[in-house]
Amino acid sequence: MDNIAYRAVKQLAFLTVLPLLFGGCNDIYSQFCTPEKVEINCLKFESLDDEVSERMQTAFSEIPHTKNCPFILQGMHHHVDACQNPVANSVGSDFDGYVKLQIFYKGTCYYRIQTDYKGRGWQPHLEEISKRLKDELDFS
Repeated sequence: MDNIAYRAVKQLAFLTVLPLLFGGCNDIYSQFCTPEKVEINCLKFESLDDEVSERMQTAFSEIPHTKNCPFILQGMHHHVDACQNPVANSVGSDFDGYVKLQIFYKGTCYYRIQTDYKGRGWQPHLEEISKRLKDELDFS
């Protein structure tokens, strides 16, 4: 790899990480992973956490749930008890966890939404991003 390409890769990596360092503050980050827009008429839920699964099923109860649906809604929350990241420790951090929802369509990311939180109460943040997801994807 030549020097110019190497610098471009380093800059891209830095620009990718930059929002993660300063993107806290309970802002909601959402993104369509693909420009293709499709109508979501069913959902299949996936989560390793039973409480997240239950909350997703409640939040999206108006949408049919089927095992053969091509739209998979994955949900998770993550709490960091002790941050070992030297950058976050040196500049301080206003969050210590995040909640994330991601929709996959035919095995590929279609849409994702995430927010950071402070403390142990992740549940209201999951409800908040669930509402935002429904608004952005125009669920009735």
